[in-house]
Amino acid sequence: MSRKTLRKSLNSMLAALGSDKTRRSVCNLLPLPRGEVGGHHLTTSGGPEPEPTGGFGVQIAPLPFLSALHEPMVSVASPPAGRSTVFGEKSGVARDLGVALPVVLGTAGATSWLLGLPGSYLVVAVAIYLVIAGLILALIPSGAPGPGMGVANRVTLGRAALSVPLGALCLPLGPLPAEGYWWVIVLATVVMILDGADGRIARSTGTQTGFGARFDMEVDAALILALSVLVWAGGKVGAWCLLIGLMRYAFVAASRLWPALRRELPESRRRKAVCVLQGVVLLVAMGPVIPDALATAVVGAGLAALVSSFTVDVRWLLEG
Repeated sequence: MSRKTLRKSLNSMLAALGSDKTRRSVCNLLPLPRGEVGGHHLTTSGGPEPEPTGGFGVQIAPLPFLSALHEPMVSVASPPAGRSTVFGEKSGVARDLGVALPVVLGTAGATSWLLGLPGSYLVVAVAIYLVIAGLILALIPSGAPGPGMGVANRVTLGRAALSVPLGALCLPLGPLPAEGYWWVIVLATVVMILDGADGRIARSTGTQTGFGARFDMEVDAALILALSVLVWAGGKVGAWCLLIGLMRYAFVAASRLWPALRRELPESRRRKAVCVLQGVVLLVAMGPVIPDALATAVVGAGLAALVSSFTVDVRWLLEG
């Protein structure tokens, strides 16, 4: 076999081996006696030349397309990064919801002990909270300011946890003892005072979200509905006082029929003041020392202000 033919065969074999490192190793193992051909040596174009080893003058071309074979392999079973991130966010939200559960149990337990309520009351309170927790897990968007639900939403969650025992009091539909109404007034007052805290925290930290605003609004609406039911169940005011708690839900239902009502309303201090007023008039009306006539007048004034505020907003939405 001629030298030229042997050189071509050796070049083809080395090119098929892949990496430069492997080719050098093979070259070093080739039985080419030093000095047989006189000064020629094997080299690669991708790195420094080795010391002369004698043999044939073979120049090996680089194989860049094989570089992908040396990249770290990714397991097919590994979850996508997006799914892993979403799972971590949901886990943080679930932890926050778990931390709020003792608040519900403690507040409901104190209510049950103070009013002598049966064990079924605690079951109802926990069931209400579990429904709320499930809705939060399902509706909270990914990428929300964290960790977990975020500081502002945690405050709103605390307000919801304190409101749940008040909602559970509505199911027996009967008057409470005097101490029961005072207890409701204390709890509801704390929830209403904290109402401004979550919004301020969100604005100061730049963590305002549509979910946070909606969450805060739903807690407010649920509290007002529970208070209006308790005032009606106390017998001081007729069933018409339920309109205070139901009007917001009636507006939401109407927006399903009239798309114009779904438009976003501008910020309004009037709307916020009227909302706070509803909680105040309902708490005043359920006070044990407030006579029936005064309770009726106070609730009637609050309802009139609420109807007027809704009228202004509905007119703006329909004319816009």
